[in-house]
Amino acid sequence: MSVSLRKDGWYDVEFHLNINGKRKHFCKRRVSKSKKEAKKFELEFRDSLKGQKKIAKFNEVFELRNAELERNGRSPSTLNTYKHLMSRYIMPYFVNKDIGKYKTHDVELFIQAAQEKGISNYSINHCLELIRAVFNYAKKKGFMAAVNPVENIETLKTEKRPKPYYFNHPEFLKFIEVVKQVEQEDANLWECIWTMLFELGLRKSELEPLQVKDINFEHMTVSINKHMIEGQGPVLIVPGRKNGEGYEAPLSKKLAELLKIRIKKLEQFDGYTKEAYLFNSDSIFAPAARSTLKRHLDKATKAGGFEDTTPHAFRHMCCLNLVELGADVFTIANHIKDTVELVEKVYGGRIKSHVYARTLLDSQNEEYMKEADNGQ
Repeated sequence: MSVSLRKDGWYDVEFHLNINGKRKHFCKRRVSKSKKEAKKFELEFRDSLKGQKKIAKFNEVFELRNAELERNGRSPSTLNTYKHLMSRYIMPYFVNKDIGKYKTHDVELFIQAAQEKGISNYSINHCLELIRAVFNYAKKKGFMAAVNPVENIETLKTEKRPKPYYFNHPEFLKFIEVVKQVEQEDANLWECIWTMLFELGLRKSELEPLQVKDINFEHMTVSINKHMIEGQGPVLIVPGRKNGEGYEAPLSKKLAELLKIRIKKLEQFDGYTKEAYLFNSDSIFAPAARSTLKRHLDKATKAGGFEDTTPHAFRHMCCLNLVELGADVFTIANHIKDTVELVEKVYGGRIKSHVYARTLLDSQNEEYMKEADNGQ
């Protein structure tokens, strides 16, 4: 499926369908001057052909469903997650057969093969949810009449994951001291990463693709305008934060100073421009790898005798720290760009007065420096 903009301002719609067992190309020119209307036309035109359609493969129905979800306002992040599951786990097993010919046994073979490859039951369950939804969509659109082959498949048992430990502010400062010791030459890089996660509550996927150009020292902000998706193929960098549009996050004075040191080091690399990625220790031309964060986090927590935690847990640490500093539910929700309802549900019992998050973080860092100076 392709909706493309012409030089004259109109949109073309182009796609392929299997008609009576043969792959047929469809192309409609000058459909609309609105991309939304062009996508709507494309879906309606596909539906008009479904009476002729005798064979539909799983991946074709998947694409049809995704296109309809996009038209109905499903978030780009959710759609990209579906594409990630499809390409990484599902594609090798559900591609070449008519969707109406799949049986429960085919799904059981998929589960067996996935388990043999070492894929966790947690990930397999996510795949089964998507596979079930695609078959339901196929049945709804008349591509199959049989019972959904996932209907009688039970959800796989998963081990309950231990809850990660959340650092309070004093524990986080001790953790950073350990980071400086174990990382040595890369100490500034990892202090930047963990401080940014702790103070801004970013998701891993939002931190990894950050570039020098995203930092604005004049306004003391960092632009969270993209996120990264890793699959079997090349890494995808998608516009917008993970669950919505981009935003400007406030930098504390401490974090700004750390970033200035980091950027000064990056400037020494050959080929440096403001397009350089901030947090890859090996290259300025590629984003940080997700597995790298967890590996370095485990190294530091083990060296310091801390309980196990995860990079995502820093998002909760950020919220809990702001709660302790006196932020209210609206301030926290705005700071991490999540819903007020969710923040109220998780942290509502500790709500205090309304104070800007950056002001709180700067005051906390200054208070710590005074205590450190007095200690000397």
